[in-house]
Amino acid sequence: MRSRKLVAGLWVLAIAFGAIGAADARMMCAKRSGVVVIRPAACKAKEQAVDLSQLGVVGPPGAVGATGPPGPLPVTLPSGKTLTGVFGMRGDAAAAGEFVEDGISFQFPLASSPTVHVIAPSATPPAECPGTSLAPAAMPGQLCIFLGFASSNVSMFSFYSAADGGSSIFTHGAVAAIRAAGAGFYESSGTWAVTAP
Repeated sequence: MRSRKLVAGLWVLAIAFGAIGAADARMMCAKRSGVVVIRPAACKAKEQAVDLSQLGVVGPPGAVGATGPPGPLPVTLPSGKTLTGVFGMRGDAAAAGEFVEDGISFQFPLASSPTVHVIAPSATPPAECPGTSLAPAAMPGQLCIFLGFASSNVSMFSFYSAADGGSSIFTHGAVAAIRAAGAGFYESSGTWAVTAP
């Protein structure tokens, strides 16, 4: 009967001790008489620290878990995932033919270059670009550049590869450019969307 009371008492103390918190420095100590007490820091002489693992309160260390998946920063944009962004260009041309540029930079590069589409403010987007300048969207393997605005002094909108200055490598983004039709202020802005193939 005495041993049962002792075990019951240990469980009550263990529950109370658990409520104190693992960061607390208090100790459960057993006297020679069998009485168990909670000490502020360490057991007194002739007292023995109680091993809570014997009561099932603190279990042994578990097995090492499996390696988790890679972190949230992929090397390339996962297939089917979409990135969006904005661009804006403006200038004050002294004469016709002057141009300004802005970069379209992907937060994550693509594994292969997308097909590029430019949608003028009044144009109907192709099936590969099911969006608008207010809600840009692109089908897999497509880069859709939506012109939201272009001033009357803009004669041309163009783009090229930032990687080699050509028109085929767009894995990291593109460079957009507008050309002035004549002297004076000119500007254009818009949004873009690219979806990994």
